Amino acid sequence: MKAFLNKQMAGMRLWWLLIPLGLGIIFLIIGSFNDLAISQAIADQGNWLGMFMEGWGMVIPFVMTTIGGAALGGGLFQLEKKFWKILGIILLIVAIGVMAYQTGHYILKIHAGGGWLFYMGLGGKLIAYGIGAVINAAVGIPCFFLFKTKDPENMIRIGLFIVLFVGLQAGILEIIKRACYRPRYRWIAMTSYDAQGNAYVATPDMISMYRDWFANWQWFSRKGYPDVPYKDYIMSFPSGHTGMMAVVLFAPMLLHLFELKEEKRKIWEPISFVIGLILLVILAFARVLVGAHWVSDVSFATIFVSLLGIAMILINDKVKVKAKLLA
Repeated sequence: MKAFLNKQMAGMRLWWLLIPLGLGIIFLIIGSFNDLAISQAIADQGNWLGMFMEGWGMVIPFVMTTIGGAALGGGLFQLEKKFWKILGIILLIVAIGVMAYQTGHYILKIHAGGGWLFYMGLGGKLIAYGIGAVINAAVGIPCFFLFKTKDPENMIRIGLFIVLFVGLQAGILEIIKRACYRPRYRWIAMTSYDAQGNAYVATPDMISMYRDWFANWQWFSRKGYPDVPYKDYIMSFPSGHTGMMAVVLFAPMLLHLFELKEEKRKIWEPISFVIGLILLVILAFARVLVGAHWVSDVSFATIFVSLLGIAMILINDKVKVKAKLLA
């Protein structure tokens, strides 16, 4: 058991992930019995923390994903064959482009305080996506060249891990969302918005649409809910924001891409993990605070990403990427 728990990848210890896993399990149990009561007690749609973390707060995991793409692309760029060099550059561009789009998309959200950009129409969108492009390019491009002097095999491993983690958690959690179709608290009890940004206030009878996460799954059917273009109101379980923010738990891996002495790395690896864990907890709390999710939504997502991270570390322990095989 000790050998199992001590498994690691680039300074990221497997047992560290047992901490968010345990927190997720505890709060999933609490939320399963108290979701509605907790949200009714603390939800505040205009809370600054909740609004910030819904939009601008997501820049953190998006930028980290761009760094992962830069590490993967930079590692391939160091290989001798021209094909891998070209692919490395393409991967960098794709990473910056995708994360620039995601950044712009999230800061445009009305619930995140991006209404002023939303109501500007095309001009506002261009500004938002432009901000996303500048932020991610300003980080990704320097990292691509900064990491060039590092071990390409290690760069490929770390970059691939981060990119795959982000893609897998996002895809699987999205499938679960559409299998469950659970209404958000703010839609059934607070003010929400339609696809055009028009606000409406939930009527008292809408609270009857509340249901536990484990009950009455819709299984890809929206039957019983209003048929409107804006379908986000039934995308509560699980929390996609929480799943995306979980990538910051793997910040210790990025330390291996810099020329830090081993003794300094051993100090900063646990510190960077703790910082990532704090950010994840803040994000999860903020999602409940702003009425976007229930406690069980963020708890289930935390459990899932913890298990996914553990599984990926174990797989990496069995499958090594050898740069010489790509040469």
